[in-house]
Amino acid sequence: MPDDFVARIQGTQVDPNIPTSDADRLPFINGQTGERIGEIKSSKFYRLRRDKFRKLLMEGLDIKWEKSLTDIIYSADETKVTARFADGTKDTGSLSVASDGTHSTVRELLVGAEKAKVTPTEFATSLCFTKHSRERALFLRSTPFHPLYQVAPHPNGYFGWLSLHDGDDVDHPEKWTFFHYIVLSRASKRGKQQVNGWTSRIPEGIGQRILRPFQELFRMDTNRQPLMVKKDPSEDKPGESTAESLLQGMQRTR
Repeated sequence: MPDDFVARIQGTQVDPNIPTSDADRLPFINGQTGERIGEIKSSKFYRLRRDKFRKLLMEGLDIKWEKSLTDIIYSADETKVTARFADGTKDTGSLSVASDGTHSTVRELLVGAEKAKVTPTEFATSLCFTKHSRERALFLRSTPFHPLYQVAPHPNGYFGWLSLHDGDDVDHPEKWTFFHYIVLSRASKRGKQQVNGWTSRIPEGIGQRILRPFQELFRMDTNRQPLMVKKDPSEDKPGESTAESLLQGMQRTR
């Protein structure tokens, strides 16, 4: 890596204006009572924007886009690996790294289709990106909240998460983007009916039973578009992007 790589990571954070501390805390609060469950002490806590971090990682790399893997071949002495692609090209190296997602072609080629199948979880997640008024945006990052993220597990099996997603413009909090979600179990018959595919909105009762600031973020009213809930991404069809689908449920709240 370049000598300045670590120093440049700061610029890829969701808020590059907050210096990374040698001593930080990752608090966990009870999603029902608001009591502090505990905290994880951490040094060099980073909350990165994926697009900015990816751009940094791509520097100096010769990236070939729009390739579809069809086969992996090892040399007789197992020191080289060759990847073959659908367009007839191939590439040889000493190491192959699989990072091709839920329906990994690499995994299937390595262990076979049956073993490569993923196991669905019994949880579903509602996700949303929001912007807020200046006052509300500042409140969501004020004490006692952590300025970058909040975590709130709930005794009833919910799990709330609120994080800053884009805080580049330090002078205009109304332009900040927040990313938040609630995880809920779908093990029950009713739960599976609610989240097996897209539903029109998050079950309102869940949003009302989890404490602020999550309660306010997930409260429904007639002036807002519904939040979307997606089934387990392991059940997506090959070629279907869960991340792209979730962007369809992005909201702007005021």
